[in-house]
Amino acid sequence: MPKNKVVPIEEAMSHVESGMSIAVGGFIGQGDPLTLIDCLKTMDVKDLTIYENGAIGVGPAPEPGGEDRDRANAGNQPITLIPGAATSTPRRRSA
Repeated sequence: MPKNKVVPIEEAMSHVESGMSIAVGGFIGQGDPLTLIDCLKTMDVKDLTIYENGAIGVGPAPEPGGEDRDRANAGNQPITLIPGAATSTPRRRSA
């Protein structure tokens, strides 16, 4: 791949193979990781390990006084989680 870190999604995805580990950022409003995930779902790849840092299922800003100092976005603003939300774990594996 070129040294430029910004490449078209098609080019980036052409390098994905079964068994790879992929670091994905941007789940708290920073970037667009869902585009990458949507592309992965259409590919014939298996046994991927996806690493992410953040939360999926961020809700509205907390009410005043209801902030949890352990839940904040990349800008250190307090967040809430909706029911069924997922927070980062060391890794998640696909089936």
